[in-house]
This record gives sequence, C-alpha cells and structure tokens, in this order.
Amino acid sequence: MMEESLCVGGDGGPLIVIQASAVPLWQGASDFENSLMNGGDVETDYDVICDLPGELGVGMVTRYEREMLVLWDSEFSATRLPSEALSLAPDVIVLTMAYHPDDLPGILPIIAECVQAGAPERSLPFFVQDEMLRLQVGADCAEPSYLYQYLDIPIAPGRKQCEIYSVKHNSLEDEVVVIRDDVAA
Repeated sequence: MMEESLCVGGDGGPLIVIQASAVPLWQGASDFENSLMNGGDVETDYDVICDLPGELGVGMVTRYEREMLVLWDSEFSATRLPSEALSLAPDVIVLTMAYHPDDLPGILPIIAECVQAGAPERSLPFFVQDEMLRLQVGADCAEPSYLYQYLDIPIAPGRKQCEIYSVKHNSLEDEVVVIRDDVAA
C-alpha cells in the first residue's frame, strides 16, 4: 500500500502517524468493550489518542517508547502530497486532509503559499527513531488484519520539526502537517 496518492480514512476517531517499530505493538481499539472510554478498566491505545485535548488539533503522544502524531478525525481522511508540488525538498513529508482530485488543483496553490510563507500555526519537535512512519486509522491495528488502508512513508531517523499550518480556502479551514529535519538540532 505504498501509493503516494492513497487516501487513508475511517469511520471516526483520530488518524495517527506511528513509527515502524511500534506498529506491531499497536492495538488501536482492540478490547474496546473493556476500555476506559467505554466504562471499563483497560487503557487501550485508542483511549490514549482520544485523550489528547481536542482544541489542540494535531498533537503528539509517546507510546511504546516512540513519539507519534495524532491527527484529525479519520472521517476527513488524510493523504500525502508530493513535497515537490510545494517547492519543498524531496525528504520533506506533507500530510493534508484528502481532497477530491478535481478540487486539488485549486487548493494546492493555497497550500503552497501558506507553507512557503513559513509561519506555521504551531510547531512540535518530533524525534524519529525508525526508518518508516505509518499513517493509519488510530482505532485500527494489524491483528488480525487491518480494516482500513494505511500508508507507509520512508523517513531518515533523527530530530524533526512537525509544522502545523492552518490553510483557509473557500469557507473551509484545514490543517496541513509538514515534517522536516529540525535545523536547530
């Protein structure tokens, strides 16, 4: 499932960007019947990501000794944009809400202008220890098998900067996430 234009989405709950070594450990909403969120006493991975304050938008949590990003609701889906389309270096990762292919040519220049202005709404340090990130539905897991599509994204390990841009077009306001090397590191 390594297709750059792939849209990753689900029926609700956050999307996540998880490091490769944590993928086999991630259980999502498994055992939801006994989860804290459902009145039980088991803290699931899904409980952890849903506990992130909603007003923050994109956020960061540590799970299985790896930092991970928690994105917007999976009903809005997410996709990876080619960094070159925004005049960024090839190793920069750009994630955005999924748009209909007919709408993207009109929205892409707005995203490019916003990112090129270099004034993110927020910026988070992101320590990447693995050589692969996975964009997936947070409630999902590999056991017994994924219910939704996911996207594996190669990355060089190291200190990264995760920039969150608020992009306004028409009457909508969406978040765009740019992951790049941390120049201050």
